[in-house]
Amino acid sequence: MRFLLLLLILFSNLSFGQDLSGQWTGTLWQEPGRTFYFEMNIKSSGASRVKGTTVIRDDATGNYGVIEFNGKVSDSILVFEETEIVKEDRAKTDPVWKSNTFFWCIKKGELKFSQANNKAHLTGNWSSTGTCQPGTISVSKEFEEKQKFKSIEDCYGDPPSAEFMYGMWTGKFTQYSCNINGTYDMILMIDEVDGMKFSGMFIWPASQFSSDSRSRLKGEIVNGRIYMSEPSQISGDPLVLKGTYKSKMTSCDDMRGYWHLKEFGTYCTDPQVLKDGGNYKLTHYKIPTIYFPHDSKELTQQSIKDLDELATFMKKFRNLKIGLEGYTDNTGPNAFNWRLSDQRAKVVRDYLIKKGVKSYRLKTSFYAQMKPAETNDTEAGRVLNRRTEIKILKR
Repeated sequence: MRFLLLLLILFSNLSFGQDLSGQWTGTLWQEPGRTFYFEMNIKSSGASRVKGTTVIRDDATGNYGVIEFNGKVSDSILVFEETEIVKEDRAKTDPVWKSNTFFWCIKKGELKFSQANNKAHLTGNWSSTGTCQPGTISVSKEFEEKQKFKSIEDCYGDPPSAEFMYGMWTGKFTQYSCNINGTYDMILMIDEVDGMKFSGMFIWPASQFSSDSRSRLKGEIVNGRIYMSEPSQISGDPLVLKGTYKSKMTSCDDMRGYWHLKEFGTYCTDPQVLKDGGNYKLTHYKIPTIYFPHDSKELTQQSIKDLDELATFMKKFRNLKIGLEGYTDNTGPNAFNWRLSDQRAKVVRDYLIKKGVKSYRLKTSFYAQMKPAETNDTEAGRVLNRRTEIKILKR
Protein backbone atom coordinates (compact mmCIF):
# COMPACT_ATOMS: atom_id res chain seq x y z
CA MET A 1 0.00 0.00 0.00
CA ARG A 2 1.27 3.44 -0.78
CA PHE A 3 2.30 6.02 1.74
CA LEU A 4 0.42 9.25 1.84
CA LEU A 5 0.94 12.76 2.26
CA LEU A 6 -1.07 15.80 2.50
CA LEU A 7 -0.90 19.08 1.05
CA LEU A 8 -1.84 22.01 3.09
CA ILE A 9 -2.69 25.43 2.29
CA LEU A 10 -3.16 28.65 3.95
CA PHE A 11 -3.38 32.26 3.25
CA SER A 12 -1.76 35.00 5.27
CA ASN A 13 -4.69 37.44 5.13
CA LEU A 14 -7.69 35.27 5.90
CA SER A 15 -11.04 36.64 6.95
CA PHE A 16 -10.29 35.92 10.61
CA GLY A 17 -7.43 38.43 10.51
CA GLN A 18 -4.35 36.32 11.27
CA ASP A 19 -1.11 35.82 9.37
CA LEU A 20 -0.99 32.06 8.80
CA SER A 21 2.23 31.95 6.80
CA GLY A 22 5.19 30.13 8.32
CA GLN A 23 5.77 26.71 9.83
CA TRP A 24 3.04 24.48 11.25
CA THR A 25 3.69 21.08 12.85
CA GLY A 26 1.57 18.13 13.88
CA THR A 27 0.44 14.74 12.61
CA LEU A 28 -1.17 13.13 9.61
CA TRP A 29 -3.23 10.00 10.27
CA GLN A 30 -4.07 7.42 7.60
CA GLU A 31 -6.43 4.50 7.75
CA PRO A 32 -6.13 1.83 9.03
CA GLY A 33 -4.08 3.34 11.86
CA ARG A 34 -0.79 4.80 10.65
CA THR A 35 0.55 8.13 11.97
CA PHE A 36 3.13 10.43 10.36
CA TYR A 37 5.00 13.52 11.53
CA PHE A 38 3.68 16.42 9.49
CA GLU A 39 5.16 19.87 8.85
CA MET A 40 3.82 22.68 6.68
CA ASN A 41 5.73 25.66 5.39
CA ILE A 42 3.12 28.03 4.05
CA LYS A 43 3.42 31.16 1.96
CA SER A 44 0.76 33.14 0.14
CA SER A 45 0.66 33.96 -3.55
CA GLY A 46 -1.96 36.71 -3.44
CA ALA A 47 -5.70 37.25 -3.08
CA SER A 48 -7.20 34.15 -1.49
CA ARG A 49 -4.75 31.72 -3.07
CA VAL A 50 -1.88 30.03 -1.28
CA LYS A 51 1.09 27.81 -2.01
CA GLY A 52 4.05 26.27 -0.21
CA THR A 53 5.76 23.02 0.68
CA THR A 54 4.90 20.26 3.10
CA VAL A 55 7.19 17.74 4.80
CA ILE A 56 5.95 14.33 5.92
CA ARG A 57 8.05 11.77 7.77
CA ASP A 58 7.55 8.16 8.87
CA ASP A 59 9.48 7.84 12.13
CA ALA A 60 9.46 4.02 11.90
CA THR A 61 11.60 4.02 8.74
CA GLY A 62 13.02 7.53 8.42
CA ASN A 63 11.31 7.94 5.03
CA TYR A 64 10.25 11.50 4.26
CA GLY A 65 8.94 13.56 1.37
CA VAL A 66 8.53 17.18 0.35
CA ILE A 67 5.51 18.18 -1.76
CA GLU A 68 4.44 21.44 -3.35
CA PHE A 69 0.83 22.55 -3.11
CA ASN A 70 -1.68 25.16 -4.27
CA GLY A 71 -5.00 26.05 -2.75
CA LYS A 72 -7.48 28.68 -1.66
CA VAL A 73 -9.25 29.67 1.53
CA SER A 74 -12.54 31.29 2.46
CA ASP A 75 -14.74 31.42 5.55
CA SER A 76 -12.01 29.85 7.71
CA ILE A 77 -11.84 26.75 5.48
CA LEU A 78 -8.70 25.77 3.60
CA VAL A 79 -9.26 23.76 0.42
CA PHE A 80 -6.03 22.23 -0.81
CA GLU A 81 -4.66 20.03 -3.56
CA GLU A 82 -1.11 18.77 -3.90
CA THR A 83 0.66 19.33 -7.21
CA GLU A 84 4.19 17.88 -7.29
CA ILE A 85 6.51 15.67 -5.23
CA VAL A 86 9.79 17.59 -5.22
CA LYS A 87 11.83 15.36 -2.91
CA GLU A 88 11.70 11.81 -1.51
CA ASP A 89 14.01 9.79 0.71
CA ARG A 90 12.90 6.15 0.90
CA ALA A 91 14.38 3.26 2.87
CA LYS A 92 15.01 -0.05 1.12
CA THR A 93 12.70 -1.92 3.48
CA ASP A 94 9.61 -0.94 5.37
CA PRO A 95 8.41 -3.11 8.30
CA VAL A 96 4.81 -1.91 7.93
CA TRP A 97 4.15 -1.82 4.21
CA LYS A 98 5.99 -4.60 2.34
CA SER A 99 7.01 -2.62 -0.72
CA ASN A 100 10.18 -1.05 -2.08
CA THR A 101 8.37 1.05 -4.67
CA PHE A 102 6.02 3.13 -2.56
CA PHE A 103 5.63 6.85 -3.12
CA TRP A 104 3.84 9.69 -1.34
CA CYS A 105 0.24 10.06 -2.39
CA ILE A 106 -1.16 13.16 -4.06
CA LYS A 107 -4.05 14.36 -1.92
CA LYS A 108 -6.83 16.88 -1.61
CA GLY A 109 -9.08 17.91 1.23
CA GLU A 110 -10.47 20.60 3.52
CA LEU A 111 -9.08 21.89 6.81
CA LYS A 112 -10.86 24.10 9.31
CA PHE A 113 -9.11 26.91 11.20
CA SER A 114 -9.59 27.40 14.94
CA GLN A 115 -7.74 29.30 17.65
CA ALA A 116 -7.40 28.85 21.43
CA ASN A 117 -4.86 29.71 24.14
CA ASN A 118 -2.46 31.52 21.83
CA LYS A 119 -2.37 28.59 19.40
CA ALA A 120 -3.91 28.23 15.96
CA HIS A 121 -5.06 24.85 14.66
CA LEU A 122 -5.91 23.35 11.29
CA THR A 123 -7.86 20.11 11.35
CA GLY A 124 -9.84 18.13 8.81
CA ASN A 125 -10.07 15.20 6.42
CA TRP A 126 -8.05 14.38 3.35
CA SER A 127 -8.44 11.85 0.56
CA SER A 128 -6.22 10.66 -2.24
CA THR A 129 -6.64 11.35 -5.91
CA GLY A 130 -5.32 7.81 -6.38
CA THR A 131 -5.90 4.59 -4.45
CA CYS A 132 -4.49 5.56 -1.02
CA GLN A 133 -6.69 5.14 2.03
CA PRO A 134 -7.97 8.48 3.47
CA GLY A 135 -7.28 10.01 6.86
CA THR A 136 -7.16 13.15 8.99
CA ILE A 137 -4.75 16.02 9.63
CA SER A 138 -4.07 18.03 12.77
CA VAL A 139 -1.39 20.75 12.84
CA SER A 140 -0.85 23.81 14.99
CA LYS A 141 1.22 26.97 15.29
CA GLU A 142 2.02 29.35 18.11
CA PHE A 143 0.25 32.66 17.59
CA GLU A 144 1.24 36.06 18.85
CA GLU A 145 -0.84 39.14 18.42
CA LYS A 146 1.36 41.74 16.73
CA GLN A 147 0.89 45.21 15.45
CA LYS A 148 -0.20 45.17 11.83
CA PHE A 149 2.86 45.32 9.64
CA LYS A 150 2.75 46.46 6.04
CA SER A 151 6.30 47.37 5.05
CA ILE A 152 9.76 48.24 6.30
CA GLU A 153 8.82 51.92 6.03
CA ASP A 154 6.18 51.41 8.76
CA CYS A 155 8.94 50.84 11.29
CA TYR A 156 12.02 52.59 10.02
CA GLY A 157 10.90 55.63 8.04
CA ASP A 158 10.72 56.58 4.38
CA PRO A 159 13.03 56.38 2.62
CA PRO A 160 14.38 53.47 4.66
CA SER A 161 18.01 52.40 4.91
CA ALA A 162 19.61 49.19 6.05
CA GLU A 163 20.44 50.77 9.43
CA PHE A 164 17.75 48.66 11.13
CA MET A 165 19.68 45.50 10.20
CA TYR A 166 22.45 46.30 12.70
CA GLY A 167 22.90 43.75 15.47
CA MET A 168 22.12 40.05 15.73
CA TRP A 169 19.31 38.10 14.10
CA THR A 170 18.74 34.69 15.66
CA GLY A 171 16.46 31.79 14.88
CA LYS A 172 16.22 28.44 13.11
CA PHE A 173 17.14 27.28 9.60
CA THR A 174 15.67 24.09 8.12
CA GLN A 175 17.27 22.53 5.03
CA TYR A 176 15.55 19.97 2.80
CA SER A 177 18.19 19.46 0.15
CA CYS A 178 21.72 18.35 -0.75
CA ASN A 179 21.31 15.15 1.28
CA ILE A 180 20.63 17.19 4.43
CA ASN A 181 17.35 17.09 6.31
CA GLY A 182 17.74 18.95 9.56
CA THR A 183 17.10 22.10 11.58
CA TYR A 184 19.94 24.29 12.84
CA ASP A 185 20.47 27.37 14.97
CA MET A 186 21.18 30.36 12.74
CA ILE A 187 22.69 33.76 13.57
CA LEU A 188 23.26 36.81 11.41
CA MET A 189 25.70 39.41 12.71
CA ILE A 190 25.34 42.71 10.85
CA ASP A 191 28.07 45.23 11.65
CA GLU A 192 28.45 47.35 8.49
CA VAL A 193 25.80 49.32 6.60
CA ASP A 194 26.11 51.45 3.47
CA GLY A 195 22.76 52.80 2.30
CA MET A 196 20.62 49.81 1.37
CA LYS A 197 23.59 47.42 1.49
CA PHE A 198 24.93 45.69 4.57
CA SER A 199 27.52 43.08 5.52
CA GLY A 200 28.61 40.93 8.41
CA MET A 201 28.78 37.26 9.20
CA PHE A 202 26.68 34.10 9.25
CA ILE A 203 27.26 32.06 12.41
CA TRP A 204 26.11 28.44 12.65
CA PRO A 205 26.49 27.65 16.39
CA ALA A 206 28.23 24.39 17.21
CA SER A 207 26.11 21.47 18.33
CA GLN A 208 28.07 18.24 18.10
CA PHE A 209 31.22 20.10 17.06
CA SER A 210 33.64 22.03 19.25
CA SER A 211 33.41 25.33 17.39
CA ASP A 212 31.03 27.40 15.30
CA SER A 213 30.97 27.51 11.52
CA ARG A 214 31.21 31.05 10.18
CA SER A 215 30.95 32.58 6.73
CA ARG A 216 30.93 36.10 5.35
CA LEU A 217 27.59 37.79 4.76
CA LYS A 218 26.67 40.35 2.13
CA GLY A 219 23.19 41.72 1.65
CA GLU A 220 21.00 44.35 0.06
CA ILE A 221 17.41 45.56 0.42
CA VAL A 222 15.59 45.78 -2.91
CA ASN A 223 11.89 46.68 -3.21
CA GLY A 224 11.22 45.74 0.41
CA ARG A 225 12.93 42.34 0.11
CA ILE A 226 16.13 41.43 1.94
CA TYR A 227 18.64 39.49 -0.15
CA MET A 228 21.68 37.88 1.48
CA SER A 229 24.49 35.58 0.35
CA GLU A 230 27.53 33.74 1.73
CA PRO A 231 30.43 34.64 -0.59
CA SER A 232 33.16 32.83 1.37
CA GLN A 233 33.94 30.70 4.41
CA ILE A 234 35.64 32.12 7.51
CA SER A 235 36.00 29.05 9.72
CA GLY A 236 34.49 25.64 10.43
CA ASP A 237 32.54 23.51 7.97
CA PRO A 238 29.97 25.20 5.72
CA LEU A 239 26.35 24.20 6.19
CA VAL A 240 25.19 25.98 3.04
CA LEU A 241 27.37 28.22 0.90
CA LYS A 242 27.00 30.45 -2.17
CA GLY A 243 23.21 30.34 -2.07
CA THR A 244 20.73 33.22 -1.91
CA TYR A 245 18.64 34.02 1.15
CA LYS A 246 15.46 35.85 0.15
CA SER A 247 13.65 37.34 3.15
CA LYS A 248 10.75 39.58 4.01
CA MET A 249 9.95 41.39 7.24
CA THR A 250 6.89 39.99 9.04
CA SER A 251 7.04 42.52 11.89
CA CYS A 252 9.43 45.30 12.89
CA ASP A 253 11.74 42.75 14.53
CA ASP A 254 11.06 39.49 12.66
CA MET A 255 11.92 38.18 9.21
CA ARG A 256 11.45 34.88 7.44
CA GLY A 257 12.43 33.56 4.07
CA TYR A 258 13.73 30.79 1.82
CA TRP A 259 17.19 29.72 0.73
CA HIS A 260 18.02 28.86 -2.89
CA LEU A 261 21.20 27.66 -4.58
CA LYS A 262 22.10 29.29 -7.89
CA GLU A 263 24.26 26.45 -9.17
CA PHE A 264 25.16 22.95 -8.07
CA GLY A 265 28.41 22.09 -6.39
CA THR A 266 30.02 18.71 -6.82
CA TYR A 267 28.58 17.64 -3.46
CA CYS A 268 24.96 18.29 -4.42
CA THR A 269 22.80 16.67 -7.10
CA ASP A 270 19.40 17.48 -5.64
CA PRO A 271 17.17 19.60 -7.94
CA GLN A 272 15.02 20.63 -4.96
CA VAL A 273 17.78 22.99 -3.85
CA LEU A 274 17.02 25.21 -6.87
CA LYS A 275 13.51 25.76 -5.56
CA ASP A 276 13.09 26.04 -1.80
CA GLY A 277 16.22 24.37 -0.46
CA GLY A 278 15.54 25.59 3.05
CA ASN A 279 13.53 28.07 5.09
CA TYR A 280 14.24 30.17 8.15
CA LYS A 281 12.66 32.49 10.68
CA LEU A 282 14.72 35.08 12.58
CA THR A 283 14.18 37.58 15.38
CA HIS A 284 16.23 40.74 15.85
CA TYR A 285 18.29 40.85 19.01
CA LYS A 286 19.71 44.33 19.52
CA ILE A 287 22.98 44.08 21.43
CA PRO A 288 22.80 46.74 24.15
CA THR A 289 25.20 49.53 24.95
CA ILE A 290 25.59 49.98 28.73
CA TYR A 291 25.46 53.64 29.84
CA PHE A 292 26.77 55.06 33.13
CA PRO A 293 26.10 58.14 35.25
CA HIS A 294 28.72 60.90 35.33
CA ASP A 295 32.00 59.84 37.03
CA SER A 296 30.42 56.46 37.91
CA LYS A 297 31.02 52.77 37.29
CA GLU A 298 27.69 51.72 38.87
CA LEU A 299 25.15 49.79 36.78
CA THR A 300 21.71 51.36 36.41
CA GLN A 301 18.46 49.36 36.64
CA GLN A 302 18.09 49.56 32.84
CA SER A 303 21.66 48.27 32.41
CA ILE A 304 20.97 45.34 34.73
CA LYS A 305 17.88 44.42 32.69
CA ASP A 306 19.87 44.66 29.44
CA LEU A 307 22.70 42.51 30.84
CA ASP A 308 20.26 39.86 32.10
CA GLU A 309 18.94 39.54 28.54
CA LEU A 310 22.49 39.45 27.17
CA ALA A 311 23.45 36.68 29.60
CA THR A 312 20.46 34.62 28.43
CA PHE A 313 21.50 35.18 24.82
CA MET A 314 25.11 34.19 25.58
CA LYS A 315 24.09 30.99 27.35
CA LYS A 316 21.88 29.99 24.42
CA PHE A 317 24.72 30.44 21.93
CA ARG A 318 27.54 29.03 24.03
CA ASN A 319 30.43 29.47 21.57
CA LEU A 320 30.07 33.20 20.98
CA LYS A 321 32.68 35.48 22.51
CA ILE A 322 32.20 39.20 23.11
CA GLY A 323 34.39 42.24 23.53
CA LEU A 324 33.57 44.81 26.24
CA GLU A 325 34.95 48.28 25.44
CA GLY A 326 34.86 50.90 28.20
CA TYR A 327 34.65 54.66 27.45
CA THR A 328 34.20 58.02 29.18
CA ASP A 329 33.34 61.55 28.11
CA ASN A 330 36.13 64.17 27.98
CA THR A 331 35.51 65.76 31.39
CA GLY A 332 37.97 65.03 34.20
CA PRO A 333 41.71 64.27 34.23
CA ASN A 334 43.10 61.83 31.68
CA ALA A 335 44.41 59.39 34.29
CA PHE A 336 40.99 59.27 35.99
CA ASN A 337 39.23 58.68 32.66
CA TRP A 338 41.53 55.81 31.69
CA ARG A 339 40.98 54.10 35.02
CA LEU A 340 37.20 54.72 34.91
CA SER A 341 36.84 53.33 31.38
CA ASP A 342 38.68 50.17 32.49
CA GLN A 343 36.35 49.85 35.49
CA ARG A 344 33.26 50.28 33.29
CA ALA A 345 34.34 47.42 31.05
CA LYS A 346 35.16 45.16 33.98
CA VAL A 347 31.95 45.80 35.93
CA VAL A 348 29.99 44.57 32.89
CA ARG A 349 32.28 41.54 32.62
CA ASP A 350 31.88 40.70 36.31
CA TYR A 351 28.09 40.97 36.16
CA LEU A 352 27.89 38.60 33.18
CA ILE A 353 30.15 36.10 34.96
CA LYS A 354 27.86 36.30 38.00
CA LYS A 355 24.92 35.47 35.67
CA GLY A 356 26.65 32.31 34.42
CA VAL A 357 28.67 33.42 31.35
CA LYS A 358 32.14 31.82 31.31
CA SER A 359 34.98 34.31 31.79
CA TYR A 360 36.97 33.06 28.76
CA ARG A 361 34.16 34.33 26.51
CA LEU A 362 34.60 37.94 27.69
CA LYS A 363 37.43 40.22 26.59
CA THR A 364 37.73 43.72 28.06
CA SER A 365 39.47 46.81 26.68
CA PHE A 366 39.28 50.51 27.55
CA TYR A 367 39.76 53.76 25.64
CA ALA A 368 38.77 56.62 27.98
CA GLN A 369 37.62 59.55 25.79
CA MET A 370 39.60 58.49 22.71
CA LYS A 371 36.67 57.17 20.61
CA PRO A 372 33.57 59.27 21.31
CA ALA A 373 30.26 57.98 19.97
CA GLU A 374 28.86 61.52 19.88
CA THR A 375 30.21 65.03 20.28
CA ASN A 376 31.57 65.99 23.69
CA ASP A 377 30.54 69.61 23.06
CA THR A 378 27.04 69.08 24.50
CA GLU A 379 25.74 67.36 27.62
CA ALA A 380 23.47 65.18 25.46
CA GLY A 381 26.53 63.94 23.57
CA ARG A 382 28.56 63.37 26.74
CA VAL A 383 25.76 61.22 28.19
CA LEU A 384 26.08 58.86 25.21
CA ASN A 385 29.87 58.69 25.57
CA ARG A 386 29.78 57.34 29.16
CA ARG A 387 29.40 53.75 28.08
CA THR A 388 30.57 50.18 27.63
CA GLU A 389 30.09 48.94 24.08
CA ILE A 390 29.45 45.22 23.51
CA LYS A 391 30.65 43.60 20.30
CA ILE A 392 30.51 40.01 19.09
CA LEU A 393 34.08 38.93 18.32
CA LYS A 394 34.59 37.62 14.81
CA ARG A 395 37.01 34.92 15.93
